[in-house]
Amino acid sequence: GLVAQQAYMFNMKYDGIRHDRYIYNGLYYALKNLQFSEKDSIYSMHQHEGTVRGLTFSSNGQNIYSAGTDGKILKWDYSDTKSIPETLWQNETRNRIVKTTNDGKWLILGSDMAGIQLLNLEKQNSRPVTQAGHQGRVHDIVIAENSKFFISLGDDKTLRINDFNNSKVLKTFNIEYNNMDMSIRSKILALSSRSGKVVLMNASNVDETTTLISDKKRPVNSLAFHPEEDILAIGFEDGLVSLYDISKGMNRVRKITDLPGHSSGISSISFNEGGNYLATSSFDGTVQLWDYNNLNNLPLVLSDHGAQVWSTMFSPDGNYLFAGCENGNIKIWPTKAETLSVQICDHLERNMTRAEWERYVAE
Repeated sequence: GLVAQQAYMFNMKYDGIRHDRYIYNGLYYALKNLQFSEKDSIYSMHQHEGTVRGLTFSSNGQNIYSAGTDGKILKWDYSDTKSIPETLWQNETRNRIVKTTNDGKWLILGSDMAGIQLLNLEKQNSRPVTQAGHQGRVHDIVIAENSKFFISLGDDKTLRINDFNNSKVLKTFNIEYNNMDMSIRSKILALSSRSGKVVLMNASNVDETTTLISDKKRPVNSLAFHPEEDILAIGFEDGLVSLYDISKGMNRVRKITDLPGHSSGISSISFNEGGNYLATSSFDGTVQLWDYNNLNNLPLVLSDHGAQVWSTMFSPDGNYLFAGCENGNIKIWPTKAETLSVQICDHLERNMTRAEWERYVAE
């Protein structure tokens, strides 16, 4: 612990990389060996009995909702994540995705069952209402900023628009698309498929479509737009993440860079609300946390999950990253080494002796 803290202090004093992976990991594993106290915030939330496929915050940032393949929808108190969560609902099928509207009224759930489940969060002890539409499981959901409608993507090869009362088909495809996101700035939809295809689509006119990628040898697992820029991050089955600039329109897309490092397929991609961090999770059991403004720097590699990671989410302030795992755990990671440094200080009762300094630092 003393060595890790000294390394952190040296790194800060001499203008080292603020998100240095070795400094971060040194602090983290020192803390782990010192055993976490109740106030330490690096731990696992565990109540699911299956893979955690979906994570989302409430609009006020006070609660976390998680959806698992065990059929459970859990509500956690963000201020006390060690407390037992409330089970909002138990499905008989696997849950796949959960989202909340910006107005805080609705929780939207996609699962293996046909249709979409809507849970009114403003009513106590409410039960989900199934909105008919999709004929099979729902892969992905994008909610409009005004919370008045949402777009859904299903394995029935349809894209649908929903207004919490009705659902209608926007477009029918000849292949199955599995992931979707929409640019807040340009209102461009991006859809990806396991057959290696990524298409861009004008959300106001879904017939205006262009193909960005088409490579059957490279399945696409995940994608996400930057929250403030027309930048699209795409994650492939081979573990690579690529960034594309679509700010000049769907037909003038420019590839920016590739982000390597994962040894297995990408399972999720997340930006924090400010767009300063980019998290990529993989079936290799790791999450890579990138400083988006300094992509030439090595990312933090967060690996203490004990299982494949299927979903990621940032806290509203960007200070923590949540990772949903195959073993039912939700791992919480600070995004800054400063947080770890503050916590490790609470465990240290002395400074280094001269002998320790000469052995571990310098004579």
